[in-house]
Amino acid sequence: MELGSIGMFFQISALILCLASVAAYIYAYITKSYNIKSIGNWLFIGTTIAIIIASLVLFMAFAISDFSIDYVARYSDNSLPMFYKISAFWGGQAGSLLLWVLLLVIFGTIELFRIKNMNDTYQLGVMLIMAGTTLFFTLLVSFLQNPFELTRIVPSDGSGLNPLLQNPGMVIHPPTLYVGYVGFTVIAAHSLGAILSRDFSATWIKMARPWSMIIWAFLTVGIVIGAWWAYVELGWGGYWAWDPVENASIMPWFTATAFLHSAYVYEKTGKLKVWTFILLIITFELTILGTFITRSGLINSVHSFAPHPIGYYFLVYIVISLVVYIVTLISNKEFKELIKADEEEFKFLSRTGFVLISNWLFLAISLAIAFGTLTPLFTGANYAISYYNRATAPFFMLIFLTSGYGLLTGFKISNMKKYKIRLIISFAAAVIGVIIMAAFGYNNKMSLALNFTIFFSAAAVLIRTFTSLKSGGLKSILQANRFYGAMIIHIGLVIIAFGIVMSSFYMFKGEYSVKPEFVLDYKGYVFQVGSYSNLQEKNYISEFVPIKIYKDDKLITTAYPEIRTYNRHSTEKFREVAYYSQLTGDLYFALYNINHNDLSMVILFIHQPFVSWIWAGCLIMVIGAFFGAFVFKRKEQDIVNKKSYFVAENNSHI
Repeated sequence: MELGSIGMFFQISALILCLASVAAYIYAYITKSYNIKSIGNWLFIGTTIAIIIASLVLFMAFAISDFSIDYVARYSDNSLPMFYKISAFWGGQAGSLLLWVLLLVIFGTIELFRIKNMNDTYQLGVMLIMAGTTLFFTLLVSFLQNPFELTRIVPSDGSGLNPLLQNPGMVIHPPTLYVGYVGFTVIAAHSLGAILSRDFSATWIKMARPWSMIIWAFLTVGIVIGAWWAYVELGWGGYWAWDPVENASIMPWFTATAFLHSAYVYEKTGKLKVWTFILLIITFELTILGTFITRSGLINSVHSFAPHPIGYYFLVYIVISLVVYIVTLISNKEFKELIKADEEEFKFLSRTGFVLISNWLFLAISLAIAFGTLTPLFTGANYAISYYNRATAPFFMLIFLTSGYGLLTGFKISNMKKYKIRLIISFAAAVIGVIIMAAFGYNNKMSLALNFTIFFSAAAVLIRTFTSLKSGGLKSILQANRFYGAMIIHIGLVIIAFGIVMSSFYMFKGEYSVKPEFVLDYKGYVFQVGSYSNLQEKNYISEFVPIKIYKDDKLITTAYPEIRTYNRHSTEKFREVAYYSQLTGDLYFALYNINHNDLSMVILFIHQPFVSWIWAGCLIMVIGAFFGAFVFKRKEQDIVNKKSYFVAENNSHI
């Protein structure tokens, strides 16, 4: 039997099993026949096994270049390195949707076992969302974008993977971003479990806490690696162009960040409960909206797939899921009590108040980005990068200011003198930081204003960390790892923000027509251009030029920018940049053109100040997220309250 037929068999089997599991869960919830829930669980496990086998079949088809499968023929070829044959799995729309389903069923199965001691209603709420969302995506890959569709005539070679995707960043970027997107289905599932159980204690927040931090970390990594890919692959020296697909990934990141802060307050004080539910469903829907933007083709983007009516199905799913979630929430008789509890004894000058303010700011910045991104759908007019820069800059400054103030205050206002001293120190540190930047020649007014808020927030983080270490000692790092994980995240964030500001305002770019032995001077550096050469690789021809980089008459390194011509795309030229990275900035080279008649070349040189801080800051944020995701040493009063959630209504098992 052909691999395509085998893959199709297991994919359709998964669809049938998933449909049956959804039906079992719905019947169990309506009739309270909780023994049926166990049947639904086994059906979902069967769905998982079938999807895993189908995915392995597709991987195998790429590995052996089985061009009888149309998807393999369109996204691979005989000369494609195995490394990129693996990533070709998600190089097109059908495979990326199958990857989405694969992640959904794996996450759903993990949760199925994690929640087995919770009460039956809670379990049904979680699994209904997991199975229902899986069913939706499985329908798409089975009938609209089938990765196992067979070709009528089997070609001897495939069309090949888009050369822009033949980059290590594109091997990592899509799956990490998808983990971030799909993971919020899990968190939304836990919230529905809480709603259906009519218990709004913080237990569901604690159950979803590891997912919240880890999924947010994956979303962060996915976004930053996508930016790094644009930086090293597109040859323009930038990393963020406010492209619609870029915007589609950053909008849920903002609301997810707001959700994490709100959920923390929910758990610690019982406040902002309504906000937490609302931010979560907004984040979930934004991940689906991002999928619509990427897959509909209605909005022009270098990252989007070809136009396809599949996008409209995502819009339908957004509307249905949003209505069902909101109706389920507000029809709960305890919902009005949640609103009342949020309003009681609320103080804006407390940490809770500043979290609420930051929630509004995160929502506002997401709305500003959404407006610029979605307007072309209705008017056809595209907004320039300048719109996004002007629209978002004030919100960025306010977010860093409020985060700083929030860190310096407490949940209860008890010692204003202590908070005032902290504020004064942070303010002074920010002023000194701006003065130092101006002294070094970085004197753009807007950049100084942005850096002031960044320095203020950084000082607040350091003060908060120092005071905690002073009172709790080094042992508190493990005892309060969630707190210190949050501080590490904030440190990483201010590092990223500083890198963005400096690289955006102080970038130098020059385009030069040169010949071999040409010498260029730049701020103490000397660049010497050599003669171009060419090299035949497995699936492309590389034309490159060595550029020797000297500092104080000493050779530091040699950069090799190149132009590649791929076997399956011989009419197009693709640039591969070369850069020398330092703490204070990158020396970046792109080879734009080679004239073989007179040996002249066009080289783009860019100096990107502090751009490496963005990548370093991301790594620090991820470390903080994983460090704070789990409780290492729990105090007695923090032990999960087992009231209602852990009292099983039935001794049913998987």
